[in-house]
Amino acid sequence: MLVTIKDIYQQAEKLSEDGEIIKVGGWVKSVREGKEITFINLNDGSTLDNLQIIILQKKFSQLDLLKKINFASSLVVSGKLVLTPEGKQSCELQDTKIEFINYVDPDYLLQKKNIPLEVVRDYPHLRAKTNYFLTIFRLRHSISKSIHDFFHQEGFYYIPTPIITSNDTEGAGELFNINTSEKEPFFPKPAKLTVSGQLQAEALAQGLGKVYNFSPCFRAEKSHTTRHLAEF
Repeated sequence: MLVTIKDIYQQAEKLSEDGEIIKVGGWVKSVREGKEITFINLNDGSTLDNLQIIILQKKFSQLDLLKKINFASSLVVSGKLVLTPEGKQSCELQDTKIEFINYVDPDYLLQKKNIPLEVVRDYPHLRAKTNYFLTIFRLRHSISKSIHDFFHQEGFYYIPTPIITSNDTEGAGELFNINTSEKEPFFPKPAKLTVSGQLQAEALAQGLGKVYNFSPCFRAEKSHTTRHLAEF
């Protein structure tokens, strides 16, 4: 059974005392090879903190595999957890055995350096491998949960309002049109992305009373300033 790196750090003292073999999976954030020891920093997305893997080369029987490991390779590592309060990290994995899952080409976009956001935007599927977006997504999760918790405690009903609509709800902003095939139209009317869930919320408030919506909205005004959001 795989243990997350977040759980390892939260239960480090107990896991190290038990002396059991711990198995953790993730991708390589860095590899540093010394004369006798190889250091691998592993991350699995459960926390921004990496787990340091210690490999004693004389005792390691998978030296051919070790040469294949590079930045962003996917690994499953088994070993014993050792507390290291004097080091930069509170614990590390030793006496390790490695299962090699996936190799990454040397020209992989995200290397051990700062990648401009303009570049990352061209590869949205890789955003979750950057600390910047991992932090943003965690922050959004925490804020969203707090908002939902507040309205629940205050007795409001959550209403998921439509994202696709034919109504210009507020009449105050430009709408994004959804292009459909003229031969096989998906919608009987012109379809747009909503600018607000207010219209539906007002109607449902007549029956449910206290309601709120937390659905995405879209505005199509052309703007490149930090004061305008196309989606919010």
